[in-house]
Amino acid sequence: MQTTEKGVYYFSKPTLANAREDLSQIKTLGSNSNLSIHEGKLSGKRIVDVRFYVEGSLINIRYGVTTNEEMKRIYKHNLRKLSGKSSNRNTKSKSLEELSYKRSAVSYPELMQDPTNIV
Repeated sequence: MQTTEKGVYYFSKPTLANAREDLSQIKTLGSNSNLSIHEGKLSGKRIVDVRFYVEGSLINIRYGVTTNEEMKRIYKHNLRKLSGKSSNRNTKSKSLEELSYKRSAVSYPELMQDPTNIV
């Protein structure tokens, strides 16, 4: 998958405690960054999703979720995205719950974006 981004980085913080302070620090980047903030609920608890682009990189900080919850979300998101790009008709007809990686995305993170790595 080609991208113009230098990298995509995901961070999670289990509480909202530092969100306000972190946002004030991010805002000091000024016009050098593009910032978006989304608030919502996940399983009844409040979450804040902060995304910002700086120097060609995307940084995503999700407050109110554990690292495991964020990893599951990222994996599902990638599987959903890749299932539409896969040339395998069997993969396209499967539901999200039926999709999985041929090689573990944890052990081989470089294959997470590879459409040939899903079954």
